[in-house]
Amino acid sequence: MALRAAVVALALSATAGCRDIEGGSIEASWIINTAGGGKRIDCACARFGAVRYRIIDVATGAQPCLESGGDGGGPTDATAAVDTTAGDGDAGAAGARCEFDCVAGVGTTAFFIPPGDYAISIQPLDLEGKALGPADGIAVPAPTNRTVRRGEVTNLGVHLIAAEEARLAGPSSCDPDVLTP
Repeated sequence: MALRAAVVALALSATAGCRDIEGGSIEASWIINTAGGGKRIDCACARFGAVRYRIIDVATGAQPCLESGGDGGGPTDATAAVDTTAGDGDAGAAGARCEFDCVAGVGTTAFFIPPGDYAISIQPLDLEGKALGPADGIAVPAPTNRTVRRGEVTNLGVHLIAAEEARLAGPSSCDPDVLTP
């Protein structure tokens, strides 16, 4: 009888943390360089708070990061989401599941992206959560087309974010002549 109870307890503990996989996951990494000189800088120097994924279904135009429904799965435990709900390009609470702390240098969504073909890009956010782009002295790669499959992680590789030196925090906060690890 003790053996049977132990087997039941083991089976219950193995399934306690499981979640249904509703779709696929997307992962990307990023580094930040100065635009002209290509010197590596950190998020504090660039005044970035988070990086957001922009995921657009090429067939329907749907944007799973901005659509609510279910719990959205949130980010994985390996990367923390940042709730940036203010500013231009406001994604609100639904969008937080595709926003990651810039300092982490990598972000992985939970498995909630419906299977299909997507145009995927990254977008840095400032410390207040405002989306940044060319008008702010920021350049990111063009969207990458990828197929997302249920239960699989779609890896986008490393993205280079270029920040014009005029955008940087200033000499007291960063030195673009010093490479960061």
